[in-house]
Amino acid sequence: MRWLTAAAALAVTLASSALAIDTTSGTPVYTASKSFPTSLFPSMDYMPKRMEGEPRPHITKEGGKGSYPDSLVNPRSLPTAPPKSETLQAQPHRGTADLDQLIKSVWEVASKLFKHDKASSLTCNLCRNVLDSLQKIARTDPDTIPDLAGSLCEAFNIFGLAGFHQECKRTLSKDVFGGAITQVLSYANFTDGAPDALTVCSQFSFARFCDRPDVSLSEDFLNDWFRGQRHAPKDVIDDWHNKRENAYKNYNPKDNLRVAHVSDLHLDPRYFVGGEADCTYGATVQCCRSNSVNFLKFQDHFVDGTLRDDQIMHKANYWGSLKCDTPWALLASSMEALKHVGGDNGYDIALFTGDLVAHDDPYRYSHDFVKYSEQAQFDMLKHYLGNTPLVPSLGNHDTTPLNCMAASQWYPDNLQYQWDWDLNYVAELWKNRGWVNDNAVKDIKVHHGAFSMKPRKNLRVVSLNTDFWYVANFYNYIHSSNPDFSGMLRFLTDELLEAEKNRERVWIIGHVLSGWDGSQALANPSNLFYQNCQPIRSTDARLPEFDDLVDSKADHGPVWRKLYSARDTYGDFHASVQANSYSAGVNLDGTKWPKNAPLNGTFWAALTDEMEQRPELVETFALVGTRMSPIARRCKDKKCAKANVCYMRAGSANLGEKCDGMYSAFGR
Repeated sequence: MRWLTAAAALAVTLASSALAIDTTSGTPVYTASKSFPTSLFPSMDYMPKRMEGEPRPHITKEGGKGSYPDSLVNPRSLPTAPPKSETLQAQPHRGTADLDQLIKSVWEVASKLFKHDKASSLTCNLCRNVLDSLQKIARTDPDTIPDLAGSLCEAFNIFGLAGFHQECKRTLSKDVFGGAITQVLSYANFTDGAPDALTVCSQFSFARFCDRPDVSLSEDFLNDWFRGQRHAPKDVIDDWHNKRENAYKNYNPKDNLRVAHVSDLHLDPRYFVGGEADCTYGATVQCCRSNSVNFLKFQDHFVDGTLRDDQIMHKANYWGSLKCDTPWALLASSMEALKHVGGDNGYDIALFTGDLVAHDDPYRYSHDFVKYSEQAQFDMLKHYLGNTPLVPSLGNHDTTPLNCMAASQWYPDNLQYQWDWDLNYVAELWKNRGWVNDNAVKDIKVHHGAFSMKPRKNLRVVSLNTDFWYVANFYNYIHSSNPDFSGMLRFLTDELLEAEKNRERVWIIGHVLSGWDGSQALANPSNLFYQNCQPIRSTDARLPEFDDLVDSKADHGPVWRKLYSARDTYGDFHASVQANSYSAGVNLDGTKWPKNAPLNGTFWAALTDEMEQRPELVETFALVGTRMSPIARRCKDKKCAKANVCYMRAGSANLGEKCDGMYSAFGR
């Protein structure tokens, strides 16, 4: 089965700016109201009179179980740590050790590691030695690890080397990442030469201390994995070819599915109107907050929310700012635009591919902040989408600690149950809105967020929790030699085999990239995922053409515009035809993609061939992909174009690693 990226009829882009940006490109399709839809909420905790602050609606908990206090999101009273009751920590479980000697050893080896010539083969042994010592400490006295990790981080500027702008000790405290890291150190296998140690030591973004372990999968493994059905049976392939031929022959635009694809809303209920929108690293990494500051404009002692206009580089606008997450006013406007663009007939299906919660300092997250964000935005989506079936998936921000979730396998201390607060909440929330059924709820709990639904006849949508291949999820380094320790990919493969047997089309949705430049996914699970998606099996058929919308700042409300049509922008393949490199197997209308052919994976693969002949298309792709953002990286030379074509073709971390990573917007 080929992974269909589920390109959609609508992608809601939430980036309005007080900086210089062209807000006139595209045809206006909707001018939003200036008013905030207060009637959608039982009451308002705060409602500005003249846009001097963001609205703060009163959000009730799912099932009528109370409501969230305004203090949770009040922009003038930011939290400084999660509640102590949410701390994760391993229990001592293996004998005793000489802690003082171990700690001394860690400091000595770390000093050699971070000051040593990184080209030396010695660094791999040094890294594994540090992990081995840290594991012994974690298993003897786990409370020692967070403070030790914070001190090591400060001493060797580890966050700085990784480009992670956070305070070491606060971020690595037991209440934030320190507890999770201690659990991983305690439960993973970091003995000499163990796969977990090699995986960790090969994953540092600023220095690969060890070579990455081999993640190739044998034919015997794959035959067993696919239950003896490594290749699709001939009758399945023949049936698919017949369906595709009939779809082209009997094409009627009226039969196109209308799909709303919404992603990365990142509501920031703590957005501070009038604050610094162009902040530098200081008290927070998040701009548009009461404690945001730009030290090029202000070098004095800073008290939250007290900057004068002449001390601010760019003021946070009511409708949103380019470097900030989505304020309430912009979220409401985007939902209104979503409904308007759907027209009288609305949408056949909606997809949500994760990340509801704001980007923030990890120590400002809490269970309630995550659930508030989930509740508020899924309530909004339900209101504006009405009876449209929505298939959601979780993003790496939709949990706490940020990026973290352990697999639904057995761990000491019942670690696998530590995310039930989140999984049970979203399962109930999605079920109560009619988006998932009882079977899906069961799958969500068993597979920690993964489930399957059939929103239409002969269409199966599989939603994955891609945290289980995300490099920043610490728990993925436990049993890292197992490409599917979470069990999620076993679930996916079984769903694909069942769909193939029933002659169903399949869409797979998720949040974290499986490939691109190889920096986001771990090689082992993403490689196994890729085996499910290679085009040696049936490939999916029709998808409608899709348009993106971009918003603009205006006091009367944002103007939402049609940014581009993929068919019009990319549908001419004259250069690859002329170079004899066009190989999509679809008969063109001259050199144009035929109107009766879908914009599916075949189309996008053919586009990469055309990009090789016309590199300027890569620049176009970068421009519309970032919604004409003035701060987005441009791709103007041949090396950049070649690298981006490579990213687009890479379906796994292994393949992405072979591309030149210096041109990626994600970076390694």
